[in-house]
Amino acid sequence: MSSPEGESTWHTFNKRFDALFGEDCRDSTGQLHHIRRGRLGMDKVCDYLGTLDVGSVPLDLATIKLVRLRDGLVQYRM
Repeated sequence: MSSPEGESTWHTFNKRFDALFGEDCRDSTGQLHHIRRGRLGMDKVCDYLGTLDVGSVPLDLATIKLVRLRDGLVQYRM
């Protein structure tokens, strides 16, 4: 979540979420690799999302990424 800023808010969000939670970021059991607890885990992701200017991102595309993360979190809890 602390990689360099992109050309726009959307580019930054897209780049960070693809790097951490893209479809190619799954282990052999299908779980996302980068779901972690604590200050440098999902807390950091939540902090980043809290600073996001929602009006600067296409919500239909951001929703796909956020739903993937949510589903990964649900799977992680199980």
